[in-house]
Amino acid sequence: IEAGGNATIENCTLSSNGLSGIFALSACRIAHNTCAANLGSGVWVTGASNRIDGNHCTGNARGIDVDVAGNFIIRNGIIRNWGGSGIDASLTSNALIESVAVQNNGGIGLKVDQCGVVTRCVARDNVLVGLLMGYGSTLRDCAARNNGDDGIQGGTGCVVISCASRDNGDDGVQVGEGGSVSDCSVTANSDDG
Repeated sequence: IEAGGNATIENCTLSSNGLSGIFALSACRIAHNTCAANLGSGVWVTGASNRIDGNHCTGNARGIDVDVAGNFIIRNGIIRNWGGSGIDASLTSNALIESVAVQNNGGIGLKVDQCGVVTRCVARDNVLVGLLMGYGSTLRDCAARNNGDDGIQGGTGCVVISCASRDNGDDGVQVGEGGSVSDCSVTANSDDG
């Protein structure tokens, strides 16, 4: 499905397509869809102010790709078994991602660039970093377990609050200069806590 601005895509099943399951521009609502086995991304958005809510994505080349200058929301989804990263919002700012599970992905579980807010998310069994945050981002009430690299990795000025990180292949939690970590449980990681 290819959608222009202000479109709604909901309750659809998209599978085995040559590119992405869903490609959308600005201010779209993408809700309660199932995206499986597409050769590109399950969901790919390229404009601001999109809301991605309650989608189930599995077995695509990439999970959710967000090529946006800023302002979007991803909520209530399961992103698993992608060949690459589960959610790649590394070209964005001011993202809000909440109540999403990213698991068994071939790259990073979830990555967000500057000033993102990620809450109540879980990253498990991803090949690389579980939760990767750009500078000035906040991570709250999240868990990272059994990821191949760091469980949680934050850039300069990141804030990590009330999170758990366990059994990861490198550090449990790593933050850059000026970052802070509080009220976290960090256990049994291969390198530093």
